[in-house]
Amino acid sequence: MRFYRPLGRISALTFDLDDTLYDNRPVILRTEREALTFVQNYHPALRSFQNEDLQRLRQAVREAEPEIYHDVTRWRFRSIEQAMLDAGLRCRRSQCRRTCSNDQLCQMAQPDRRPAANPRHLKTAGEEMAAGGDHQR
Repeated sequence: MRFYRPLGRISALTFDLDDTLYDNRPVILRTEREALTFVQNYHPALRSFQNEDLQRLRQAVREAEPEIYHDVTRWRFRSIEQAMLDAGLRCRRSQCRRTCSNDQLCQMAQPDRRPAANPRHLKTAGEEMAAGGDHQR
């Protein structure tokens, strides 16, 4: 990329999800693999959970809650939450609602703030999701 004038101070970063500027698929696939690995390792009841299972749950959540399609973060969270419920794990939504305004999961939920495929942040977010909370404010 060539710049024909000084850049100056950068005040925002964006994530090009429609691949207009560059191919994001490798980053998205890596992030999905890391998230799946975290879920599989979180609890023995989730060890056999596969990407196909997650895709099936995402579709079921979308059918049950059509408006969720416009909130990708909530859609992702509800899919993982449903996987945990299906595995017999208990989810405590009210606890996360009380703490979510300050936690890292909610900050990461904003696409313009979420680091792409950073395992440390992914682990923190996964732990919050696994705690069974609901990230709604």
